[in-house]
Amino acid sequence: MAQLEHVPCPLCGEHAGHLPIEIPDYDGNIRGYGAIYQGLAKSEWKICGRCGFVHQNPRPTVEALNAYYLEGQYHPHVHSHDADSLVAINTPAYREEIEFALESCNLRNGRVFDIGCGWGVALKVWRDFGFAPYGVEPDPVLCEFGKRNYGLDQIENRVLDGSIEIEPVDIVFSHHTLEHVADLDALMAGLKKIVRPGSFVFTAIPTYLRNRTTMSKLWMNSAHYSLFTVRSFNQMLARHGFVEVAHRYEH
Repeated sequence: MAQLEHVPCPLCGEHAGHLPIEIPDYDGNIRGYGAIYQGLAKSEWKICGRCGFVHQNPRPTVEALNAYYLEGQYHPHVHSHDADSLVAINTPAYREEIEFALESCNLRNGRVFDIGCGWGVALKVWRDFGFAPYGVEPDPVLCEFGKRNYGLDQIENRVLDGSIEIEPVDIVFSHHTLEHVADLDALMAGLKKIVRPGSFVFTAIPTYLRNRTTMSKLWMNSAHYSLFTVRSFNQMLARHGFVEVAHRYEH
């Protein structure tokens, strides 16, 4: 039996009036989730009739999804990954994002925290910019890779939630992580514990407003749980005391 649950709108809490979205029949991710989506060929997506938020509903339970991440099932563990090659391939994209973030907040050094730091390449690049790197990564293999190959001793093997204990940082970085989170309230509770007044948050996420085509609907798959617009993302941030400094579209 699939491990899914119907949830109120993750943005405004509305329980009813969720309108179905017709999405592509092909979902190349769903088989990798095993029992979580057992018997299903694709996920279901809804638009909240109250606030317009686009989200997967029903969706995996928080417990099932967190266990899936913490057991290292999301990322393929290709043991041939070379630390130097990963840096060479990924640094240009991370550098562009980091430069935009720093231009927007006028920081030159400090402490950075990466939500879902993966192999650790982004944090290595941040360190090259003069920032002390911190972060969380639920996949134990990826977390250990970052520690062993890039000297990222301050990353934790866990999900971000309100139980985290860390001295506040100057900027939080997130590269395509928030759309994979089933419990946004728990993540925001953790986020508020790692920042202080005057801290900044940078995130890269897929959006729905920019491209309402078949391509945009391909983001609506079993690996994603929320699809933001600039407006809905700012609504979520405002609920937790954040205001936008700048945004841009990559495509």
